[in-house]
Amino acid sequence: MGLRSNRGWNYFYLSPLTDVGGQAVFMPKSTTSMARPAQTIMTVDSVWDRAGGSPSGGGNWFVQAPSFWNSGTSYWFGPWQFTNNNEWFQYGGSYDFVRGRVGVSFVDGHAKTLPTPNLWAGANPANSSVFDGEKYLWGGHQN
Repeated sequence: MGLRSNRGWNYFYLSPLTDVGGQAVFMPKSTTSMARPAQTIMTVDSVWDRAGGSPSGGGNWFVQAPSFWNSGTSYWFGPWQFTNNNEWFQYGGSYDFVRGRVGVSFVDGHAKTLPTPNLWAGANPANSSVFDGEKYLWGGHQN
């Protein structure tokens, strides 16, 4: 059931997948290790599939950030399919169910909806780079 939740976990920064002896292992981080918990996405509205442009099959349990900058992950599914409206991975598996806004919960426990472009603030999802770490909401900030 958890595989098809409508909340996707920010695994890049909160529990990066790491290769340990040929096995993919999640390496969870404590919330107290987050440098900016009120500005770090924990979960976001997600989609399982978008064949034909419409969501189907519920959501996905994980989402991928627009960049793996300072994430520590060994597993990356490639850059967002930013310009493809029929691709579930258009926004890394995130989805704007609320007409151009995405429901987001943050590491410190607060939640709100954000305009969809805020998901890639400070980053270029086309090439997975971060150009403004202060605006970037996914993590990677050092304590």
